[in-house]
Amino acid sequence: MDYKKVLDEVMSKVKGAIYVTFCGSDGLGIASSTDNVLPPEVDLGDEKITSFLVSKANVLRDMNIGRIKEDITITKNYIILVRMVTDDYFVSMVCTHAVNIKIARYYLYKVAKMFRKELK
Repeated sequence: MDYKKVLDEVMSKVKGAIYVTFCGSDGLGIASSTDNVLPPEVDLGDEKITSFLVSKANVLRDMNIGRIKEDITITKNYIILVRMVTDDYFVSMVCTHAVNIKIARYYLYKVAKMFRKELK
């Protein structure tokens, strides 16, 4: 499967998305797609998104709440959505506030399901 092509398609369908990635929980990116006009103040990368996710996962583990299935973080300027593919892989999307979160979540769900099938 051409993961990059799938992520490029998601970028084209989700208005407001600026970065989407398929990554391992070790921080190594498998594929990503970036908007042509990435804001200069935004420093994105697979290792940073992984670090962010691992920190949250560790806190949840310490609280005995369970594993992350999906995560949405809303900041002043951006929205970060994460959907686990397996325990070791995830897809994530960074968006501006112009995004329709329902559409973004739908496409992350769809892609995670597709990639999960591919990894089995």
